[in-house]
Amino acid sequence: MINIIDLYNSVNEQLSKNNGRFIEVEEFNRIVNAVQGEYFKELIGATNKRVDGRTRVGYGNNQDADHRLDPFRDKKEVVVIDSEVNIGDDVHKVTSISNKRNNRALVRIDEDRLGRLFDNPLRSPNEEDVYYLETGGGNLEVFGLVDTLVVRFLKVPKKAYLSMKTVTITAGSRTVERTEPDPDNSVNLEWSNTEYKTILNRVLNMFSTPNRDIFVTQKTERDKVSNE
Repeated sequence: MINIIDLYNSVNEQLSKNNGRFIEVEEFNRIVNAVQGEYFKELIGATNKRVDGRTRVGYGNNQDADHRLDPFRDKKEVVVIDSEVNIGDDVHKVTSISNKRNNRALVRIDEDRLGRLFDNPLRSPNEEDVYYLETGGGNLEVFGLVDTLVVRFLKVPKKAYLSMKTVTITAGSRTVERTEPDPDNSVNLEWSNTEYKTILNRVLNMFSTPNRDIFVTQKTERDKVSNE
C-alpha cells in the first residue's frame, strides 16, 4: 500500500526543487486519482497506450503487468436466483467464474453463440455445461444447473484521499494554528509499494507544460459547470 502522506510530501519536495511550486491538497487529490485510474486502465489493456514505454499490454498476456494488479484481485460468492445474478458494482473486470459445488469453470458466451448452443429443443441442461451471458450493469444470466458462483475479479481502485487537520501550537504566550496531514482520516492508495516511483513520476509528469495546460483547461471547464 502506498502511503498518501508520503506521496504528497515527495511530490511537494520535487516540485519545490524544480520550480518552487507547492501543490494544493484539493489539486493533489484530484491528480492522484486521475493518475491511478489511467494507470489501472493501461494495465488491463483498456487503453491503447504503452505502459512505462514498453509494448502495449492486455490483461493475461503479460505477467509483469498482471503482477502489478495483485492488490486489486478479489473474489466473492454469489447466489444464482432464477438463472440470474448480480455480481456487484465493485467488479471492474471478471477474471473467472466457477461453480462452487464442483469448482468447474463457467464458459462466457455471447448472444450469437447462445443461439447455436440452445437451438436443440431436446437438449437438457446439466452440470457439465454451464454458461454465463453478461447482460450489463453487473448482471449475469446463467445457463445450466448451478446454485452458487465463485467470482474472481479485479476490483475498482479505491479513491485515494489526503485529509488535512488544524493543529494548535502554543509556545509561551503565543498560539499558532497550522494545517497538517491527518493520517486517521486519509485514504491510502491500494497499489503495492513497488509502484511508488511509477505513481510519483506520473503525478509529477502532470505538471509538465503540456499536461499542466490540459489539466488547467479541464479544471476551468468543471468550475464553469459547477457555477452555472
